[in-house]
Amino acid sequence: MRRARTGALARVALALATVTFAAGCGDSGLGLGSERRCAQTEFNPRIHFRLDRPRSKAAPRGRPRKASVEEIALVAPLAQDKPLLDWTVREVRAIDHGTLDVVCEKGPTRVILSVALASETGPEPPVQTERFAVFYSVRGERTEEGEKLARALAAVLDANKAVPVPPGLTVFVPRPRSL
Repeated sequence: MRRARTGALARVALALATVTFAAGCGDSGLGLGSERRCAQTEFNPRIHFRLDRPRSKAAPRGRPRKASVEEIALVAPLAQDKPLLDWTVREVRAIDHGTLDVVCEKGPTRVILSVALASETGPEPPVQTERFAVFYSVRGERTEEGEKLARALAAVLDANKAVPVPPGLTVFVPRPRSL
């Protein structure tokens, strides 16, 4: 089935390329009695469209960007490989979809703490400060640890009240995440 679909795509691409190629040479594109040859190189759909390579079903996702200086200042002194309670901060991610994520690990368990602006609307956060709401997602054995880490991060955020809100930080909007 895949080979048949690839072959059909190649034929369509070749037909489109022939019309485009001929039109670029001043021909009608239909090949009706025209003997002229164009000086352009021939179009090869396998090279231009890479039809010979299998395609994945999902678009590849890049690694999340690391946080900027302004974003790290909000959660200072937390940084990569620093402790938060008895957990290790693995990374502080740049603001994406309005939240700043702090990834913590302890053994096989991973917790992502998401910092957003506090709001009267939207989902109720597990932990909230004057300016920020802290949400969490847990994967692994210790699911009860998420709220403890969120409270510890809220204490860090309270200690950094003088730090301005980084650009792009908004209220929390739930969305599916991968850990």
